[in-house]
Amino acid sequence: MINILKYKKTILIIGLLFVELISFLSFLNPSINNLVFLIVFLSVLFAAFYRLEYAVYILFAELIIGSKGYLFSIHFNDVTISIRMAIWLIIMSVWFIGYLGSFVKDKTWPKLSIPNFKLFITLFAFILLGIANGLWHHNGYSNIFFDSNGWFFFLLIFPLSQIIISDFFEKLKTVFISSTIWLSIKTFLILYFFSHNFFILPVVYKWIRDTGVGEITFIQSGFYRIFIQSHIFVLIAFIIVSAMILLSIIKNRLDKKEFFNKIFISSFFLSVILISFSRSFWVGLSASFLIIYSFIFYYFKPTLKSLMMSFFVFIAIVIIAISLVTITVRFPYPRAIGNFNTASLLTDRANDLTGEAGVSSRWALLPVLSNKIFKSPILGYGFGSTVTYRSSDPRILFQNLDGLYTTYAFEWGWLDTWLKVGFLGMAIYLYIIFYFIFKTANDIKRGKFVDKNYITTGILAALASIAILNNFSPYLNHPLGILFILILNKYLFNNNKITA
Repeated sequence: MINILKYKKTILIIGLLFVELISFLSFLNPSINNLVFLIVFLSVLFAAFYRLEYAVYILFAELIIGSKGYLFSIHFNDVTISIRMAIWLIIMSVWFIGYLGSFVKDKTWPKLSIPNFKLFITLFAFILLGIANGLWHHNGYSNIFFDSNGWFFFLLIFPLSQIIISDFFEKLKTVFISSTIWLSIKTFLILYFFSHNFFILPVVYKWIRDTGVGEITFIQSGFYRIFIQSHIFVLIAFIIVSAMILLSIIKNRLDKKEFFNKIFISSFFLSVILISFSRSFWVGLSASFLIIYSFIFYYFKPTLKSLMMSFFVFIAIVIIAISLVTITVRFPYPRAIGNFNTASLLTDRANDLTGEAGVSSRWALLPVLSNKIFKSPILGYGFGSTVTYRSSDPRILFQNLDGLYTTYAFEWGWLDTWLKVGFLGMAIYLYIIFYFIFKTANDIKRGKFVDKNYITTGILAALASIAILNNFSPYLNHPLGILFILILNKYLFNNNKITA
């Protein structure tokens, strides 16, 4: 069985590579772009009608490798439809057709079995209120639509409720592992190409930027920051594997082969987090380890020996991760252009909290955004609400010498939510997250999740990490975070368990 699972993961990784190549080729040849989009669309549609969960697996994989969802897109005049939007429409449509068909057949609406339905329907009521509030404040139809459309991913709670196959989470785990590994490999390939000055770099850079996959920024002699928004799933994967490593040490349940495999894969994931150069990730990561260790001290009363062993293991993981990055950048063939100092690079990044353009812009936005929020704190200003602030972003300064920039999209995730759906809407969202965390911690204490299932503790820490990270980078108001929340709702409050 293990060999079969590994084989499946390998096939999936090769398949994802093929998808990326098709996206790149359609980008190079725009004349086939619409045809490629249509083929992908029809393939997902067929999969959804055959088995709805297959379309969910495809959507989950697309979220992990596609970042903003534009690996494939189709254009009608001034309107662009992303493949993510198309997959969402397919899943919702196929589910509703099936739901309506059941009503016609049985003359009664099928019962929906949705955990925490009242909480989510309350949140969705505030989302609708945010749309109405945006219309009331004349925020502009276009701004309202593009600002709120990601929130409609919460509607996936309905088709997810209909997926009751026993191995759903096992298959989802396979998709998750394969997709995060491929995303990590892709990140290393991009870093390798840029640090060795390959001739194809301008085209690759434009493809990555135009499809919204990520950002590439020169940092220091041969080192480039490769930030992909969906690296959040690599962070989640690292936290989960780390929790499994820690708990196996603390409880002295070590399988040497599995243990060393987990050390390597965690080092691989950590190296990608380092390449992303995201301070928000680093903050979220620190919070997750604080939570994991708090859980360990509260439930397991670890020995000093096990704590010291866990400390040295993670020192080793950090060393391996840094080594992987350094080897990639300085690999001698073809000639490497890198001559950076790894220690100073990371230290300078951690300490530079004001000088960098992105950081300066974020801090310049904070007082302006806060002032607008406190003018209508309870209900907010609705979706599409904009603020104008002075940005230090070179791209904005190129267009406006004074740096003034007006936008409805903000880096401060929870403040963005507060402005759009008000304090009450933000409060119900936070309540859902904290309910997940404390309810699951209590379930673990009562033995609902078996001891072998260390993955649940990692998931719990990952959720808390994203909630904290969302203060600085918007993830929980984006499909990346929303689908993660919905999957957790199905997993944590479902009798089915996923094995570590």
